[in-house]
Amino acid sequence: MPLIKPKHQKLILQCYPSSKLSINEIKPNNAELSYLIFYAKTRRTKLEKVMNFLNKKTISDISNNRYGHLKITMYILIELIENCSDDLGILSFNLINILLNIVNLHDLSTCCFSLSVFEKYCELIELKQVGILSSNGELLNKLLKLCDLYLSVKGNDDWIRLSLTSTEIISRYLDCGFSCFNEFNLIDKSIQLIIQNIELSSNLLKLTKTKTNTDNCTINELSINSLKLFFDTNDRMQVDLSINSLIDQLLYKYKNEQIELNLLNQLIEICCKKTHIELRYRFISILINKLNSSKNTDLLIELISNLLSSEDINMVGLPILEILNDVLNLQKNSLNYNYIDIIRSLSKHITYKNQINDMILEILKNYYELDITNDKFIEITDLFICNIESILKLVYDSSTLDFKKAPYSLNLFQYLYYKLKEVDNVTIHYNWFKLLDNFYKFELEKRKFIKINKNEDCLLLFLQLINNKCNNSTIKLNLIIFKILLKQIKLFGFNFILNYMNYIELWFSNGNDFKYCLNLLVLYHTSLELNIVELNELSYSKIYKLVNDGAWYDEFEVPQDNTVDLGMDTTNITLDELNTILTKYKPNSQQQQQQPIQMMINTSTSTSSLNHHHHRSHIRSMSNSMSSEIISMNNGNGNSKYKQLSCTSSTKSNTNSINLKDLRSIITGGGDLNINILPTTKSSSSNYQRSGLAFCISGLNLSDEE
Repeated sequence: MPLIKPKHQKLILQCYPSSKLSINEIKPNNAELSYLIFYAKTRRTKLEKVMNFLNKKTISDISNNRYGHLKITMYILIELIENCSDDLGILSFNLINILLNIVNLHDLSTCCFSLSVFEKYCELIELKQVGILSSNGELLNKLLKLCDLYLSVKGNDDWIRLSLTSTEIISRYLDCGFSCFNEFNLIDKSIQLIIQNIELSSNLLKLTKTKTNTDNCTINELSINSLKLFFDTNDRMQVDLSINSLIDQLLYKYKNEQIELNLLNQLIEICCKKTHIELRYRFISILINKLNSSKNTDLLIELISNLLSSEDINMVGLPILEILNDVLNLQKNSLNYNYIDIIRSLSKHITYKNQINDMILEILKNYYELDITNDKFIEITDLFICNIESILKLVYDSSTLDFKKAPYSLNLFQYLYYKLKEVDNVTIHYNWFKLLDNFYKFELEKRKFIKINKNEDCLLLFLQLINNKCNNSTIKLNLIIFKILLKQIKLFGFNFILNYMNYIELWFSNGNDFKYCLNLLVLYHTSLELNIVELNELSYSKIYKLVNDGAWYDEFEVPQDNTVDLGMDTTNITLDELNTILTKYKPNSQQQQQQPIQMMINTSTSTSSLNHHHHRSHIRSMSNSMSSEIISMNNGNGNSKYKQLSCTSSTKSNTNSINLKDLRSIITGGGDLNINILPTTKSSSSNYQRSGLAFCISGLNLSDEE
């Protein structure tokens, strides 16, 4: 009695042609295949029966070496995948089993066809794989094992192409979030395979353009395309795994002298450019993390610096200060000067206008937090000075960076001034002051306006540091301080002298202190800069008297000026004399045309108030105590003779104008002042008469009205 076969078996067997054709020509019977697909789509139970029978038939065909039937089976699978895409979960298990059995045959043409079936399956399951695979651990393991088999095949160039094509499927369609994904190390194996097949030659950059038609690609081109696909994704986990694997493979090759440094950099740049712009910063973050554990520190530093310096690679979301802090911590622990290259390169990568200011401030903040009893304190100091010098030099030499960044703010150095109060090492002070001298030198040549916040007057902090730390024996330090003061005079002009008046009486109180001579030199050079003839004659006469009396500080060079009238007997200048001279001061025509430096200055000239400041200036905490000291310095005990002076570019109108009584308070500390002693000049914009000092003060009202 003949055996009656179920309908689904009959439909499947009818798809296989009976005629003996070659394996390249054999195809399923179209009419029967169409009916089979229609049958499988009508009910899920029918689809399940079809897949079970195909799985059994595949095992039978493999045992009997019926490769033509295997090809027909894969045609049927492709049609089922495309037409039953809503039921991929039902056919997945048997499909993966069929492909596993076929790949284990190690027949090239059959394996290549199976890979195209697998690619079609992965393409359609991509959006559903979490729901289908996460609920079936056995299916997920079989799928990952199949990927591993494709990567592991050995043979000639055709087999290598097969493996490289499988890496593209892994990078495009598989989700890295599955818990067992890392157990198979698919990304690591894929990138290792790719790197092995890249010809590391000088024409590497010519292959960076992705080719869509991979059939005619060389293995080298196919390898480059496959590598880039691992980075062309929004999946941060895949990007991180790919970066880690790429770096590890390249470091291994470099260690074994299988790749040159420039080619290594090129490969990383190629991958970074292919990475989505918002994820490119992961290259820097991962390389920084590897610095903690890798022995190839100098090589990693070179890679990081190269990426940050590249003009072709833009990065969005790069955590500038976070990276800077990590580098500073590594630098402090290792005392490696090569880390300066990263900081310099990070400065090139401008992402916002205040970045340079923030970076310098962050370096000084880290320095402020250092323990001065640390055995490495002197070495770390030298490193941090080099860090800031490299940033300043880079910005100074690059007009592009100078244009991108915001103007420097002098409150950058407030952390430094407070830290140096705790340090008694003259060499450390000298090295930092040498940095400050270069900073002012660069700014003086650029002629940029320097902004100072009204509650952070760092000119006073600098002068206070001079007062506390310098004496006649600190010769080298005294000379560099004088250079800095000269540059501050040129930069800040009248604003400088208003701050400097806080210390004039104090430094004139001891004729044996070098600051006595420093006072006269500062006043002399101020008179030259501001063209105040009376102050010039007065200060130079005092200098000449000191030189004749043998009381001049020998380390300071005596200015040579034959234009002044000598013959004055006293050697100091009183504050009242200086007040009288300054009230007569009026800018020359060139100064009238220039926009005043944007500064807010809070000063105090009371000697008792100064002493009060010195005793209260030491701080311990970084935030509250620093701000309270600044407020104490600016406000004192309420007896300050100089109130707020604001210099701006507008002279037309100001709702917060200062009347004559305010001017009396500014100049004389509240005493009466005869308006007739103020020389007047007419503003170029109106017939309104103003004193010379009025041109330094915005919106000054000289009327005697309340």
